[in-house]
Amino acid sequence: PTPTITPTPTPTPPFTSPPEIIVEEPVLAPAYGPICDTAWYRFSNNRGYYAYLTLNTNDPDQSTNSATWRTIIKYTGYYKIYAYIAYHPSIDWTCPSKHISYDTSDAHYTIYYSGGSLTVSGNQRPLNDEWLYLGEVYLEAGDSASVVVVDLNHEPNLSYTINISAMRFT
Repeated sequence: PTPTITPTPTPTPPFTSPPEIIVEEPVLAPAYGPICDTAWYRFSNNRGYYAYLTLNTNDPDQSTNSATWRTIIKYTGYYKIYAYIAYHPSIDWTCPSKHISYDTSDAHYTIYYSGGSLTVSGNQRPLNDEWLYLGEVYLEAGDSASVVVVDLNHEPNLSYTINISAMRFT
């Protein structure tokens, strides 16, 4: 009798999700410089990069500071977007001189992508070296996506810091 040859099944590769994208350093407007000139306070976060603080304002005429994270999307799909809120102690701010104990509970982020934009408010106050979930959007491979946070919010003027560090797309 002739032997029966049974083909070896081809193994199915395990499903792997696309790697997450982390943009560690944003583009600041105005560019970082002396605190009294730019209203940026810089410190090192636990991720090995700089993080920044700026004071909030509730007056659109006083709003000057923003941070932008940009990336190019490599894989099409739904992405959850998170902002990293770096730990820092209370700050003795200069220009104006005041003691600031907390980050804002009303950070305004706008996510820009080829399908439009999404604006959300996030509570940074309870977070220390943690990711703040901003939302989920559908992104196409090859598209650029960006997130912008501004110093303008609805809290009392110059009372809290806006915490700016990394952005994660996952």
